[in-house]
Amino acid sequence: MTWNGEARTYVLTIPGWALARVPQTRRGRPSAAPGRFDPVLDGRDPLVGAWIELLRGFDEFLASPSSRHSPLGVRHFEQLLIDGLLRSQHHSQQGKLTTR
Repeated sequence: MTWNGEARTYVLTIPGWALARVPQTRRGRPSAAPGRFDPVLDGRDPLVGAWIELLRGFDEFLASPSSRHSPLGVRHFEQLLIDGLLRSQHHSQQGKLTTR
């Protein structure tokens, strides 16, 4: 793989427990197996593109002084990222989650 000087790479780590909590919250019981995501985000998909923009906004928010004074805001933003990822990126639990 070749990267040019304009390439940007974001690494987002979501703890397994945070993802496992979503099916339990939506279905009332824990998932039997951990979810597996497609390894590539396709930014041409409008839902994925919107999620990537949200991630960039979160990155900017974390770099701002506001994030240090708003831990609750950070947690809400994190939950929004998890929910958005589950709705936009293909994964193994997709058919098992109901929409709200």
